[in-house]
Amino acid sequence: MRFWNESRIGVERSTINPYLAGALLLIVALLQTSVMPKFLVLGVVPDLMLLVVVSWTLLRDVREGIGWALAGGLMLDLLSSGSFGAITISLCLSSLATGLGSPSVFQGSSWLPAAASILATSIYNLAYVIILRFSGRAVPWVTSLLQVTMPCMILNAVIIYPIYWIMQWLHRRVM
Repeated sequence: MRFWNESRIGVERSTINPYLAGALLLIVALLQTSVMPKFLVLGVVPDLMLLVVVSWTLLRDVREGIGWALAGGLMLDLLSSGSFGAITISLCLSSLATGLGSPSVFQGSSWLPAAASILATSIYNLAYVIILRFSGRAVPWVTSLLQVTMPCMILNAVIIYPIYWIMQWLHRRVM
């Protein structure tokens, strides 16, 4: 099945080497869980994996973005103490929302990465809290929204640009 950008251009897209993608996602997962907690900004940790997945989804398509979300989410789930699958599901939902909105008139806009990161962060955090609640963990909704989601949205909207540029460089290398 071809997606909108492939059928319009009429060119078959190249794919990234799965070993390279796996190594990149493993490095991001290790950075996310071991290094980033030492760099609190606005009282929260930047969501590197989420931003990598959002960037790749914007640059490629929803199919590849969800693949990266699935692989990266499983790696983070294995490294976290939360409910297994919560990160994977949250990442996949945020990638899906980002990917469905990206093939539009806004493609290539300079504010698209920031807007996509805000949307993805809100979906990611909301889905994660809902999954934790259904798995029996007590998560205060208002505190989670005000002290985690809102600062994460601001932080991720700023940090997405260097990550997006790195992913754009990688995207050009595999094209």
